[in-house]
Amino acid sequence: MVLGECDEAHLRARQQASPYGPSMLIEVQDRLRKLARDRSDRVGQHNYECLIGVAGLLTSECRVWWSQRFANRIGRRHMTGFISIWGIGI
Repeated sequence: MVLGECDEAHLRARQQASPYGPSMLIEVQDRLRKLARDRSDRVGQHNYECLIGVAGLLTSECRVWWSQRFANRIGRRHMTGFISIWGIGI
């Protein structure tokens, strides 16, 4: 569910000019808050904080992107946007 919400938010956000990570983050936050509040049965009764944490884990696995995909200097795909917004270092 979290990955699906992030994917839909990415689809909407990428219609805007780059960088669109901050607007995507707001969209993901809104979607996950609503999911935790209105459809908690669909996410194992987990709260918003847990769901946004899952979004962070998916980002660290490069399954959620907050910008267009790109290859980093060592040739692996790498994410952007989420780390600077959340202050999380990898």
